[in-house]
Amino acid sequence: RGTGKTVSYYINEVRIGHAKKLLNETKLSVSEIAHRVGYNSLGHFLRVFERFEKTTPKKFRAAAGT
Repeated sequence: RGTGKTVSYYINEVRIGHAKKLLNETKLSVSEIAHRVGYNSLGHFLRVFERFEKTTPKKFRAAAGT
């Protein structure tokens, strides 16, 4: 309550943060990363990731040089 965020927003925020770490530190596929951070649907993961990061996971990884 004190953060001003909904529970679902906070959960997505944590999941996307972990996905970013995996994108930077591993060679796992985007699909595998989506699954590991708790998304059952790759499409949903891609939409949420882009909403939070304003880019796709593939472009995010390329910009990080991984």
